Amino acid sequence: MRNTDGMLPYPGNYGGSQKMKKKVTNNAIPSSSIIGESLGKIDYSDAYKIEIDNQNKFSIDSIASLLPSSSPKWADLLMKLRNFLVQFVGLRVENSPQTIAPKNWNYKPGDSVGFFKVFKRNTHEIVFAENDKHLNFQTALLLEPIPGSQKQYLYSITLVHYNNMLGRLYFFPVKPFHKLIIKALLRRMARDINS
Repeated sequence: MRNTDGMLPYPGNYGGSQKMKKKVTNNAIPSSSIIGESLGKIDYSDAYKIEIDNQNKFSIDSIASLLPSSSPKWADLLMKLRNFLVQFVGLRVENSPQTIAPKNWNYKPGDSVGFFKVFKRNTHEIVFAENDKHLNFQTALLLEPIPGSQKQYLYSITLVHYNNMLGRLYFFPVKPFHKLIIKALLRRMARDINS
């Protein structure tokens, strides 16, 4: 829903002259998260969150379905570059993202959402996992209520386990872009949820 001036109705959007960006913050992984229970040693982790005005309108499944369309264009270009480069060292090349809307909006382990496969889930969190010879990777989307509010936090959590030195070498240049992509992704998802 847009205002008459075409701007999204963000808090602090007074008179349509400014658009306030939702702030993405780096946090500890919430203790309620089910991510990482079977990953073993963790070599890298992060957890970013953003406040959303969800008021329980969207389930974690419907929010997860926003993943492929929320990726910034520049991240898609980086993925194409990554796919070109990694083919020379024998790593898996990611295909085009696919999302199949599940029956009754209920993703199950093995379902595809964008580049990722659902690994496990509960009613408030979906964990995606991809394993390759160089590293094992888990990422999750988690909804957490804000006490005393109808708003919620949307978390994006990432865990990486290096299987060998190639995993370390691969993730070193990827890490700064990963952080930028996650922040942009959360902002876009929050915008879509709040509009």
